[in-house]
Amino acid sequence: MTRRRYLKTTLTAMLMLSAIGTWWVMPAHMSTKAEDNPTLPVVAPPAPLTAQRARSAFSIRYKDVESPFSTTSALLLPGEELLLEAVSTDVNDTFEVHASRGTLLRTGVSTWSWIAPRVPGIYPIAVTNAVQSSITLNGLVMVPHRASRNSINGYPIGFYPKRPFKNNPIYLPPKGLVEVTEANKDVFLTPHFQLGQFVCKQKTTFPKYLVVNERLLLKLDMIVEELNRLGHSVSSLHVMSGYRTPAYNASLKNVRYSMHQFGYAADIFVDESPRDGFMDDLNGDGRVDCQDAEVITSIIAGMDQNELYRDYQGGLGRYSTDKWHGPFVHVDVRGWGARWGLQPRTQQVAMR
Repeated sequence: MTRRRYLKTTLTAMLMLSAIGTWWVMPAHMSTKAEDNPTLPVVAPPAPLTAQRARSAFSIRYKDVESPFSTTSALLLPGEELLLEAVSTDVNDTFEVHASRGTLLRTGVSTWSWIAPRVPGIYPIAVTNAVQSSITLNGLVMVPHRASRNSINGYPIGFYPKRPFKNNPIYLPPKGLVEVTEANKDVFLTPHFQLGQFVCKQKTTFPKYLVVNERLLLKLDMIVEELNRLGHSVSSLHVMSGYRTPAYNASLKNVRYSMHQFGYAADIFVDESPRDGFMDDLNGDGRVDCQDAEVITSIIAGMDQNELYRDYQGGLGRYSTDKWHGPFVHVDVRGWGARWGLQPRTQQVAMR
């Protein structure tokens, strides 16, 4: 091999590594010590996302969800087991899985078990098929939290309701929360959303803590896909309110069992052109008002009527401008339909 060719090959390899983050990867049959420190995944996409790059040629199943996205995330407690399955329309597809830390074992032709490290942090798992299409799953290992305590490492949490609403388990206090730092706040959880977008708005310093449901992350990325399919150039959604601690929720005098406290909800709007912290003029009438929020709610309502999105059913509310904010949309994944505000017209949603 000539020196020029050697340098070219080396440079190509370095660029490929930078695109997925700086990892120490291990073969599927190996494990690492539980005390190993986490390695951060990629914090910025190497190039503008397209529909093709946002989705992989296959999907992975985990925690009762299935994700086709090139970047996806799962929340776990230290030492918790995560079961993974690669799903492909090609029966001859083969897969390799590498984990940055933790204990990874192959349990079948396309299934694996990953035991999360004991140290909280973000641990990337790379799933790749024979044609080099890949999915990075970020294992978000949480800091355990007892409902009897009102803070974590000095970060105010408050107290969750002692009993779940109507004994529904989605209203149980989270057993852990993800630690957000200056170093990891820009990590992508899905192709279009970053960890720091979901932190509570209460005024505190880092580290901060949050919980965000896996279904909510996937639903938000699907909403971005539909907006782009319908002609709106959207790189993400502005998350006006993601996770809320019970303490912050009480300060807003919000409902006691708000979905935001459990990581199931987000208040969103499109803020692309100009990027000014307010909803864009999505319907092109020269004004920014609740009709622009209806563009989003109509898309979500259409998704809710599509069989392919039945696992992402939830609440949908449209809010108008007031002295505190511009128009926005509430969306959640509570598991059943709930509507408030003006009722949206249904937007036809593409079958996938």
